[in-house]
Amino acid sequence: MLTKENRLREPRKDSARKRNLIPVVFLLLAFSAVPEESQVSGLDEIYVNRHELDLLETDVLAVYIKPVLESVSVDCEPLELAGPFNIEVQTVHTDDLFGTKTGIWVKLQSRGKYNLTVNFQANQTWDYTLGVYSQNLDFYRDHYKENLDIYGYFVQLPEGTPSTRPRGNSTINIVITSHELSRSIFSIELPTPVNSVLLVTAAGFIAYLNVFLLLDTYFKNKKEIVSNRRWLLSGIILIISAVAIYQLYTFTTFTLPGGL
Repeated sequence: MLTKENRLREPRKDSARKRNLIPVVFLLLAFSAVPEESQVSGLDEIYVNRHELDLLETDVLAVYIKPVLESVSVDCEPLELAGPFNIEVQTVHTDDLFGTKTGIWVKLQSRGKYNLTVNFQANQTWDYTLGVYSQNLDFYRDHYKENLDIYGYFVQLPEGTPSTRPRGNSTINIVITSHELSRSIFSIELPTPVNSVLLVTAAGFIAYLNVFLLLDTYFKNKKEIVSNRRWLLSGIILIISAVAIYQLYTFTTFTLPGGL
């Protein structure tokens, strides 16, 4: 049997238990409110380097990262009026100008806007350089209006000048605006020296065959009457040869990424 005094003590015990639970509930709520980012170590932070660059169409953008990376992910997304593009990546690339590094080259085939993203994980401090391979150096002198370092056809841009970045997950994001190259009817764009050798060799061989065909037809016509069919065939071959040489010129100048 519960006495009146015992019945009065039980509600007091329940209220005391409830008061003891209140601090525990507040502690649980406080821990659950801590954002996940604060629990992430510094190595998991992503360092983003953003740039906006202006290039001429058919020029080649170069991104050089030192020291060399074990792996790198590159993505180029067309944004506005963008056409085809070519991407080449070499995790280990060596030249006389910048030494050994990771090289990324992007060639935009037409005017438009592109979003280039380079993702990688650096195990040590690193730096990078941005530059352009171009035969139209005046565009970059006029556009950037800064002291540019120019090495032959290579223009080192003031964006992305070498400076030490911390190790960890890193991203280089570049929004590229590719401008249309204004062409004059009196100006002819030439391929790179390496591609010029290929163009001259192939065009020379085609020209040799055409000269041989014309001379053979001419001297035969001196000795005997050459049929109109042969003259027509010679004309068709000349037209085909001219088209082939033009296609070779277009390929070696605007498509084939030689000489990098």
